[in-house]
Amino acid sequence: MRPVPQAATDLVKDQEETHLFVYDDAFYPARECQTGDQIVGTLTAGTGHTDHLTIGMAVTQEMSDDWLNADLIRSGARIEAQIGSTISDLTDNQYAALLDFVFNVGANPSWTIWKRLKAKQYDQVPLELQKFVNIRKNGAMVKSTDLVNRRNAEIALWSKGEPGTYDAHISSSVTRQAATTPPTPADPVPITRSKGLIAGAVGAVTSAPAIINQVTQVITPYADHSNYLQHVIGYLAIIGAASATATLFFIWMNKKQAQH
Repeated sequence: MRPVPQAATDLVKDQEETHLFVYDDAFYPARECQTGDQIVGTLTAGTGHTDHLTIGMAVTQEMSDDWLNADLIRSGARIEAQIGSTISDLTDNQYAALLDFVFNVGANPSWTIWKRLKAKQYDQVPLELQKFVNIRKNGAMVKSTDLVNRRNAEIALWSKGEPGTYDAHISSSVTRQAATTPPTPADPVPITRSKGLIAGAVGAVTSAPAIINQVTQVITPYADHSNYLQHVIGYLAIIGAASATATLFFIWMNKKQAQH
């Protein structure tokens, strides 16, 4: 198991409150639970720790630190379960940012962020992190300022010391020049994921046979007197056959895309 970077521990402690008593996380500010209290949320203690707690138990700073380290180790195991050996390719800062993310929101296998990581599309990870800023309040989905700030902190850590970055102060007089500070190019959209591209291709190849047929009808009366036109008709027949095959291929791709 990959060791927990100090940057992960520091980030979680910066984002979470630490309390050396057991409290109900449904209430803010946190207050120590008393025997007989009705628990509305989840019993919590230390730095966001929720396992094996009882009301009234004594909590020390050493216990809190041990709990946090154990919780981050479990978060690391959950990350590895989603991205496998890719975990070893991450920098300590990138790994630390993901540990804080999973500690905070979990590691649902269906999330796109794991697909991006497994595909080594590391420049897409900050965009994925930015999606996790919403909570439900009174039945409605709302953006949480606290989560926005936390995701921004993770993104800042993810980008710190990233391979291929240039670590030096640059004046705004330099970065204002568009040619000097170009935007990162977007990743190309795979053909199987581009519905517009597939639909356009289907339209193009479907209309081709009709156009070829019209041209053939126009020049056929003159073909008997011209070897050149006879060759043209032959080439058009080949193109028509290829278009028919392409039509079937793109229609199949379009149907397959519709199923996803």
